[in-house]
Amino acid sequence: MITFFAIGGGAVQNAAGDPIAIINSSPKGDTGWTGATGPKGDKGDTGAKGDTGLTGATGPKGDTGDAGPKGDTGLTGPKGDRGDTGPIGPTGATGPQGLQGVQGPIGPGGPTGPAGATGPAGQTGLGLSFVVSRVSTSGPLVLAPNNASMIYLVTSAQRERAALVETMRSVGPEAPTLCEGWTTRDLAAHLVIREYRLDAAPGIVIPLFAARTDKVQKDVTQRTDWDELLDKIASGPPVYSPLKLLDPIANVAEMFIHHEDVRRTRSGWEPRVLEPALASMLRRTLPLMGRLTLSKVPGRVALRTPEGKTVLTAGRGPAVTVTGAPEELLLFSVGRQARVEFDGDAPAVQAVRDAPKGL
Repeated sequence: MITFFAIGGGAVQNAAGDPIAIINSSPKGDTGWTGATGPKGDKGDTGAKGDTGLTGATGPKGDTGDAGPKGDTGLTGPKGDRGDTGPIGPTGATGPQGLQGVQGPIGPGGPTGPAGATGPAGQTGLGLSFVVSRVSTSGPLVLAPNNASMIYLVTSAQRERAALVETMRSVGPEAPTLCEGWTTRDLAAHLVIREYRLDAAPGIVIPLFAARTDKVQKDVTQRTDWDELLDKIASGPPVYSPLKLLDPIANVAEMFIHHEDVRRTRSGWEPRVLEPALASMLRRTLPLMGRLTLSKVPGRVALRTPEGKTVLTAGRGPAVTVTGAPEELLLFSVGRQARVEFDGDAPAVQAVRDAPKGL
């Protein structure tokens, strides 16, 4: 076998270190078949493990000594007796209730005070609602909910309504009125029917339905409690009544006239000094009311104020002048007692005074 060594990267040398020429070798022969692998020999047996030696025995544990006995607990002494509670003294007797004083008569209204100065503009409302259980009769009602700004809520018609209810309550259900044949109970039933009974109210002004109205009024008068009648009047027209929206206009004269119907049956009555707002509303109502009620009187009637202003002229016949405050002229025009003065021929004046007036 020839051995070649490669020194560095130079010529090929023999084992002795002499350079030799490279002779082309003959082509490589085909690789022969690989011989079959012989069978694997058997694995030898593993030797047996020796026995583990015995562990020596543990000696016995000594006994625990006995605990000494617990001493006896001392006896608790007996609890002392509770003292007796003294008896409760008797309650003193309640004295008798004093008698309620009799309400005195309603005095004449005092003069109207000067108008107060206009206050500063209020803040924007908060959408609050109020329930009015009692209305002041001496001026606009003022509410101050939760310390909020003062709020004026009541119209002249509502204040006069409240004054009427207060007067009726003070005189009772059987007091006379200027409405012929009616007591205050009858008058209260009339006002309730006018606002609550749409089925019977037309007969108040339309003779064709008067019989129906009379029948319903008698029923309401007999079956309805006095306090209930007054509460309904005080509450004003219900939501379904046409008078609900018209109350400030249509009811101001109604409440004033019927209030005087109750007041002026009492001895010593005097005309009230009206608040300016109420007097102004009645002054505006007078011309329309007078044309309706005085159109058929037997005389040419001129209604005149103490200042000489002629408010209305109505009727046909001899001239008669009636002078008085607007509210007194209104009462005269509907046939009530009124503090007015007449001017004209005596027969003509008497004819005008005696003539029926009303719708």
